[in-house]
Amino acid sequence: MEEVDVEPTTTPIPGFDSNKKHLGFVWGPGDILVYETIYKASGGSAGGCPFVHEVRKDEDIYSPILRKLFNESHHIFVGLQRIRDDLPSKNKKPQFVSISKNYRSVIRACMEELQQVAVSTQDAALATQYGNQVSILLAVELIWNLCEVLFIDAAPAGSLVLHLLDWVRLHKADVDEKAREVLASESPAEHQAYWDVVRTHTPLSCLSLPF
Repeated sequence: MEEVDVEPTTTPIPGFDSNKKHLGFVWGPGDILVYETIYKASGGSAGGCPFVHEVRKDEDIYSPILRKLFNESHHIFVGLQRIRDDLPSKNKKPQFVSISKNYRSVIRACMEELQQVAVSTQDAALATQYGNQVSILLAVELIWNLCEVLFIDAAPAGSLVLHLLDWVRLHKADVDEKAREVLASESPAEHQAYWDVVRTHTPLSCLSLPF
């Protein structure tokens, strides 16, 4: 049996004391049914608990939409390993950038599909679950895009500033609109969005300065 790299996660069972009773379990197709036996830890027997606990793995990996993301991501990174061996070093950068953009497009497609099912479902719990998954993927795409700009594309200083400006505008699409709204008000300094605009618009102005 292959050894794991880290210690397995401990899953506490509510109301169960392993120092007093033995625990029994039955494997299911995607979960485990756990129950308290009548046997004491020190020997003998006693009355058992009438409850059966269902222990399930992370359900996200069974989502058809996320499974599609996992499969396409696997295909992308397997192809990336082949490129590493087949192409000379000087020709790899354009391929790496293209693969990175392709990976981000796969993430965005998954987010759009999750958003659609979140809106269409009548189950509030499912809608919340899909919304949480969208938030996680949005953060992943945001960070990956920044890493692509800084480390994969790695443009010279002048071009890098332009790429960073595009990145900020892409993920802060409402910055310019909010700034215009604040400036058009009778008292911009007292507008409720004033400090939000200052915090988000100042980095853009600093990046635009010549070096």
